[in-house]
Amino acid sequence: MTGREADRIAASFEADPALLPHLPYLFQDLPSLGCSPAHIVALARRAGARAGNRVADLCCGKGDSAIALARELRCGVVGVDLSAGLIALARQQAGRSGLEDLCRFEVGDVRLLPPHLTGFDGVVFAAASPALGTLRETVARLRDIVRPGGWMIIEDGVAAARPKRATGRRDRDASSHTNIIREITTCGDSVEAEILVPSAQRRRRHAANTAAIRRRALELARRFPEVADLLLSYPERQAQRNHAPDRRISALWLLRRSQVAS
Repeated sequence: MTGREADRIAASFEADPALLPHLPYLFQDLPSLGCSPAHIVALARRAGARAGNRVADLCCGKGDSAIALARELRCGVVGVDLSAGLIALARQQAGRSGLEDLCRFEVGDVRLLPPHLTGFDGVVFAAASPALGTLRETVARLRDIVRPGGWMIIEDGVAAARPKRATGRRDRDASSHTNIIREITTCGDSVEAEILVPSAQRRRRHAANTAAIRRRALELARRFPEVADLLLSYPERQAQRNHAPDRRISALWLLRRSQVAS
């Protein structure tokens, strides 16, 4: 792994690069690193996913959504993530769940996907919105992976509604719901379903995750005193972030790729 790749992984988790070797241990108790796997499964079921379907999970983290898709819908899932430590965790979890025959996890950069990652029935891209560029660029990349008529699940943030100005118009915002829908359907694909996660639910989930990270950070701080300050401050920064004023709402969309070439 290059230094630039290490910096990218650390930045995606808002962590100091010195903590990179410890992130898998810190995250091992979390139900998932991003959105709820139950939401992913619900949208995939809505898309018609079933046993034998092939699904790609990009930036899969420790494989929680991929494993849920394999367990609940019996899909064959290929998970890709740049972090070798998280991929090792994903493989361990799949093995403990008896799902290693349905789940394959690969270390790789989602920006440089190999040619064999194509023709999938569905693709999941959650909690990693900047990795493939803008939303429009992201959908264009995902369309190269999923077959015509297949489905795509994308997670991003939607700007919270703003009050009207004195003119009676709301401020324009590129992350408004209307603009996001316009961006993700530019290629002619259709939105079949969406899930908007209430702020209170997101906060509860984030607080539980932070508590789990804090417990593991205390364990590691005793074992690695040279990075104890970084370990102990990491969950506290996450807690502060959770108490910041809400400006965006977490959202997931189920897209159906158009049958027409674009």
